[in-house]
Amino acid sequence: MAERLKKINFKQLSNIEEIWQAHKIRNRIVHEPDFHIARGEAWMIIEMYKKAFKELGLID
Repeated sequence: MAERLKKINFKQLSNIEEIWQAHKIRNRIVHEPDFHIARGEAWMIIEMYKKAFKELGLID
């Protein structure tokens, strides 16, 4: 995923920096057994992905 994200720029996806943040948190969830995410932070990440998916035409 990181390799794909490196190929995307702000002109292609306005919230690419947010998606990088979300990807880093995803990595922490996967690689750090004791990592916990707050409910509010999880919802923020979902909204980041939702915005990106809409921009990319993947959802309405």
